[in-house]
Amino acid sequence: MMTAIQKHTILVVDDEPGVLELICESLQIQGFDAIGAANPEEALAQLPGSGPTFALLDLNLNWPGMDGIDLAREIQGIHPQTIIIIMTGYQNLKTSVEASRRHAYRYLIKPFQIDQLIGVMERSLWERDLLLENEALKKKVAALTSELQQLREELARRPEEGILRGEMDFSRINAGNLKAIQSYQRHKRVPLDKDPEEN
Repeated sequence: MMTAIQKHTILVVDDEPGVLELICESLQIQGFDAIGAANPEEALAQLPGSGPTFALLDLNLNWPGMDGIDLAREIQGIHPQTIIIIMTGYQNLKTSVEASRRHAYRYLIKPFQIDQLIGVMERSLWERDLLLENEALKKKVAALTSELQQLREELARRPEEGILRGEMDFSRINAGNLKAIQSYQRHKRVPLDKDPEEN
């Protein structure tokens, strides 16, 4: 049975054919839709129209003027919601950590198990969805706050109208009572200048 995480697309970019093939096959066995690319040009050409949910990028791509972090910026410039995971060796760990802090990228140290990658993907997706939910709630709260402020300003501009409306309603009630008393007095043949209860 396919889980929610496996319904998402992951773009894998690595200039080592054996590593790229191994990762893509492992993900496909697990039920993921994995797209493989050997270089940035191929990766950008294969981007799905709606964008991949994840992009797993090797830090060192051996491509002129573009490493994994540069490619990550290109991808997120097109699809801002794509979650970036940088693959790196121990020798470049410092660079990956700095990138993760600066750009909110995740990173994995090579070699890694496919379960480690799936764990990072699941946690990253949960964090992203939580942030999106918080943003949606903030917008709702802001809209409600604005609406409440408008109502307060409206009431502040027209306090007399509210009072007059209340007085008019009170007058209607009194008029209704007077008619009832008059009807009662006619029925009992009681003069209008007398209290009905005196009869």
